[in-house]
Amino acid sequence: MLLIVLSAALGACATLPEREDVSSAARMGGQLVDFTGTRFDTEASIEIIRPWHDRWMAERRASGDDEPIDLLAISSGSDKGAFSAGFLTGWSKRGDRPDFDLVIGVSTGALIAPFAFLGPSEDDALRRLYTTIDADDIYRQRAISGLLGGPAFATSRPLLEMIEREVSPELVERIAEEHLKGRRLLVTTTNLDTQRGTIWDLGSIAVSPMPNREHLIESLLLASSSVPALMPPVMIDVEADGQPFREMHVDGGTAGSFLAIPPSILWGQAELRERADVTNGSFTILYNGRLAPQVEGVEPTAFSILRRSIETMIAHADRNILRSYREFAVHHGVTLAVYQIGDDFDDDAFPDEQFDSAFMQALFAHGEEQGRQ
Repeated sequence: MLLIVLSAALGACATLPEREDVSSAARMGGQLVDFTGTRFDTEASIEIIRPWHDRWMAERRASGDDEPIDLLAISSGSDKGAFSAGFLTGWSKRGDRPDFDLVIGVSTGALIAPFAFLGPSEDDALRRLYTTIDADDIYRQRAISGLLGGPAFATSRPLLEMIEREVSPELVERIAEEHLKGRRLLVTTTNLDTQRGTIWDLGSIAVSPMPNREHLIESLLLASSSVPALMPPVMIDVEADGQPFREMHVDGGTAGSFLAIPPSILWGQAELRERADVTNGSFTILYNGRLAPQVEGVEPTAFSILRRSIETMIAHADRNILRSYREFAVHHGVTLAVYQIGDDFDDDAFPDEQFDSAFMQALFAHGEEQGRQ
């Protein structure tokens, strides 16, 4: 009897509200009423991307910027985001870090992206975010809740509180100012209802007059970093044909570890590819991991086998998409640079635990040294 009562109590406090009865067509057409034009699917057609692209190019020209585009893409990688945070800090110290025209982040890369976008003045924030925390600052376990039908095995409340501390009204205003200069800050989430990645233009949200713009940005950073099953999904209020409903968004890395070029531009019609204003520009990818296959003996346990299988699947997909980016770069005369965790960094020197403080501090220092070189 006690178990039944406990199960009911835990289920009541851990489950999400019942989902709305919405057609598939409506779910595909959901829009944020107060923030139209601030997002598109990663699989969006060129016809959908073109207006966004043209507005961006027009704002660049209006600000007097006709130089080739410098793009920065920051990958997923959980606590390994300390590498990118350190790399950017080291790059600042070297003295030639660009003011990137486009910054796009996925998962932990989304958390880094706003600070990378605003430049070296935010390096202290990156150091704070990736060298002064541990797992308790990201999530708190509630395994029983997940086993009894809840949406996750942990709560992401600590991560949300950290995001809310860092994303201040002043930071949002600075993002808006840079957006109006023709620069763009993008992050991705994964819409589980449609099984598609969603690209969010945080600058477009920042320039909105809506009072909840800061809250939406915080929600999107949380969503992009919310590992499915470990952390609860983030529900986003949308509307289609006058019908309100909520979309379920999770970690952007679920739909792809990193994104520099939407597929419709990468593989689509030549017309927009030729208008992409990227010729002689630069693409920099900060990869929070290692792209080459890593050889190790796998323990014969279910968790180890599952973890290794997922890592193998992700790395294989990432190598394939990177080959496509290299082909795009060669075709357009773009300089493509990919930076990743070096083989000289010894992962085995640290506990096999996520968000271990010593591991993140050492990885930050490793990235910082790479960025200085």
